[in-house]
Amino acid sequence: MNANRAREMFSQYHEGEADAHSAKVFERALEQDPALRQEYDEFVRAVELLSQFADEPVEIPSDLHEKISARLDNHVWEKKQAGTKKLFGLPSWASGLLATAAVACAVFAVVNRQQEGPGSHGDPLGPIVAKPKPAATSFAYVQGQVHLQVSAERPVEITVKRTADDKVEGKYSVPDKGTEVDAPLVNNEAKPVGLTVRVSDGQPPMFLVLPGKDRETESTGDGDLSALAHAVAAHFGTPVVLISPTTATKTYHWSFTEKDQAKDLVQRLSDVGVGAEILSSGLLRLQEGA
Repeated sequence: MNANRAREMFSQYHEGEADAHSAKVFERALEQDPALRQEYDEFVRAVELLSQFADEPVEIPSDLHEKISARLDNHVWEKKQAGTKKLFGLPSWASGLLATAAVACAVFAVVNRQQEGPGSHGDPLGPIVAKPKPAATSFAYVQGQVHLQVSAERPVEITVKRTADDKVEGKYSVPDKGTEVDAPLVNNEAKPVGLTVRVSDGQPPMFLVLPGKDRETESTGDGDLSALAHAVAAHFGTPVVLISPTTATKTYHWSFTEKDQAKDLVQRLSDVGVGAEILSSGLLRLQEGA
């Protein structure tokens, strides 16, 4: 997807109206193009800011009619007094136009001042409200159990799907500021399962590979970053967080035996060009190396 096509999808993706395939292609475009990602973030901020003003009623002052009439009466009186004199060297027809414009400006000023509150003079939109921060989304590893933890400053919806087939594994919500989600993620199957976590505030999805119940004593193969993560989870029983797996293009070779230990895994993966790190949560994070 090129940048122009991606820009056309900003609104559709933000409103959750894009189909699953288009959403994945769009997310891949954001991951590949930092400038486009910044444009989309600015778009989201602008939409949120405008939405804050959309529901605010415009109150017309009760004495607006009287103030306009007074301005017009005063203008008529001044015109009679001046007769056909020129205003600042301009012909009378130009003076009339200027006076009409002045009345229009006065009307705008009256309405504008009515809408402005104390401390907002000079700012027709009033005080700028700080943009809510994106939801804080993370994985925790507690006593061998992976937990999805989400907190947000505004209501958000969280969806957990299988990466392979988009099957929904769980739906959660943060209904109000100050509430949090702490949901255990479980895989009761024999083999590892890849999960995709999406939050409704438009931030990029998160990817996780959960180990299954069985362990492979030996594993040899070739594949992309996601395939490598599944092999690691199956052999070592380690949950793996993936960074931008949808844009990964490299092919990796792995060969794990019973003698391999998890403590040496980061170094071994780094040696073959994989960005590997043990997070403070205890989870392994993988991303495609430079």
